[in-house]
This record gives sequence, C-alpha cells and structure tokens, in this order.
Amino acid sequence: MTVDKARHAGALALVRAVCAALVALGTCSCTTDLEPPDRDASSDTALLPDMEHDPVPDPLADLEVPTDAVEDLVAEEPATPLCRNGVIEDGEACDTGYIPCVDLDHSYVTGMAPCAADCLSYEAAACLTLDGLMDLVARAAEITGEAEMVLMGMDLVGLYEWEVKEIVDDVFEVHGADAYPAFPHIVASGPNALELHYFGSSRQIREGDLVLVDIGARYSGYCGDITRTFPAGGTFTPRQRELWQLVLDAQAGAAAVMRPDVQSLDDMYFWTLDFFATSPLRALDEYGVERTMDHFFIHGLCHYIGADVHGADLGWSTTVPARLGQVFAIEPGLYIPSEGIGIRIEDDFVLTPDGAVSISLLPYL
Repeated sequence: MTVDKARHAGALALVRAVCAALVALGTCSCTTDLEPPDRDASSDTALLPDMEHDPVPDPLADLEVPTDAVEDLVAEEPATPLCRNGVIEDGEACDTGYIPCVDLDHSYVTGMAPCAADCLSYEAAACLTLDGLMDLVARAAEITGEAEMVLMGMDLVGLYEWEVKEIVDDVFEVHGADAYPAFPHIVASGPNALELHYFGSSRQIREGDLVLVDIGARYSGYCGDITRTFPAGGTFTPRQRELWQLVLDAQAGAAAVMRPDVQSLDDMYFWTLDFFATSPLRALDEYGVERTMDHFFIHGLCHYIGADVHGADLGWSTTVPARLGQVFAIEPGLYIPSEGIGIRIEDDFVLTPDGAVSISLLPYL
C-alpha cells in the first residue's frame, strides 16, 4: 500500500480544525495533538501487524488422535448407498426394499434407507416397507371405493355436484378415513368432465349425464385415488358405452402388459396412446376434423401413490422401469368436447411378476 502524504496531511488539518472548534464551544475536551506516532517514513506498513511472522494459532494443533482409530475409520465399509429415483450412486438399479422413511405419524418424509435397517440416524422414525406401503394405500383405496359404490348405486339425477361431495365426506368419515382427503373431491357432471381438475360444484346433474367422480381417502397419512365415470340415471347411451368400454380396455391392457424392471410409467403412457390410435372408434375434434381416439387422451397414464397422491414423497422416477411391489395408479381417459363427454377410469395397482394387480377391489359399475 502507498500512502498519499498530501491527502493525509489535508485530512489531519481538517480534523484539527473541527476539534479546535468543538473545544472553543466547550462541547469537547479532545486534544488536537493528532500527530502520528514516530515510525519509519519509508515504510507504508509500519502500523500493520506483521502477519507473516504472526500466524493464527491452530486450536487442533495439540489434539492427539490414536493411530488405530484412524485406521479403523479408513477400513470401515461404506454406508449402504441410498436409493434415489430408481438408481443408486453407481448407476445400478435399486433393491426393491428401498422406500422412504417416514415419521411415525406419517406426516413427512425423514430420509431414505434400506427397509431391513433403521432409517438412517433419525429418531422416532419407522422404515415403511413396500408391503407396508401397499397395505396403507390399499386401505385408503378400500375406503375410497366404498364411497364410489354408494354413488354408483344411487340415482344422482337432480342432485347438485356439491351434494354428491357431501355424501363422499360422510362415507369417508364412517369408514375411518383421516380428516383430510388425499385431494379435493372432483365431481364433474356432463360437460364439466371435460375439465381435468374440475373443482366446481354448482351444476345440477341431469338425465343423460355421465358423472365423473375422482376422489381419494387418506388413511394413516397415505392416499387412495380412484375414479369412476357412470351414467347419472343408471343407463348409458350406446355412444357413451362404447367410449367407456374403450377406456376400461385401455386400463386393463396396460395393467396386463407391465412387468417389473421392463417398462417405466412413462413407457405405459406411450403404449396407451398406441392402443387408442388403433381403435376403430373416431370422433370430431374442435375444428370438425375426424380423429382417432389417441387425440382425445390428453393427460398422463400413471403416477405413484404414497403420502402424496402423486407419489412426490417417494422419490421414484416415472422414467425408470417400475419395480416389483411398487404402488401406482393407472388412469386412462378420453375427453371429446364436440360431444360434451369426458370419461376417466382410475384404480390403484401393485406391480407383481405377472403384471399390475388392482388393489382397489372395486367394480366398475
């Protein structure tokens, strides 16, 4: 650093003048003797500590670590790698026993660990196995199915959508569901079913309507997710029936085709597009152009299910081949604005060696 002697002298003079004025006013007893201490004028660093010869002391310098402890640490086997998005750090597929560890009240994910071990070092945590996850989702799906069956057994003509939602709430409560459902109920009648996530409730259900009911109970923190589409008055029109059957066939076909470690959930979406494209059925798009059915399949096919209804808590990737024992929903649908028809059928499945098997245990009508 180079000191500008002229600027230093000017600043010193200014400070002296200010102090002299304050002393004259009696408001300051400071001294104007502000001459710097004697130093070697040729040195610009005389007032700085000599850092080169004044090192910061090391607080661990005197710490003695036994040699054998260091050797034991180096020789220790690495921890079991964690399963993230279907693969572990070295790129190998995860063991099917890997599942998120959740807090005992199932309110949040605390970490990942192999199910045969404790959940890392988290206290008051339980490692949920794939079988345990399936059991909880199956119970949530069972409660959800109870509500769907009540509705399918009723004549809904004349009811408002909000009244149907109240029936769902009552059934969930009677069967021991958690206070809050997996997601807000979707009860979409007639053309409202064209909206994928329709959360309105003001329309009165009419004769000839299809009613799409997409609901999910929550049990012990885990979600069910089931959708049924059925005629409000109990009878399909021929056109409604053939479209409904095609959607059901798409779900059944996808479930039968899936195999562990072969297809990902995303792969099954493309399989379903091809399935719809090969159907002989046709419909007009919004411009009056005749289209194959794949044009009217406008959302994904599958999603995992856990404490989050779309499996966000599980950390499983939809681009990685699904594994034995994983739990997911299959939900094909067709949405044809020109006909005012929206149809979706959704159930919860577990992947077995022979395909995906429904754990909803619910009739379709």
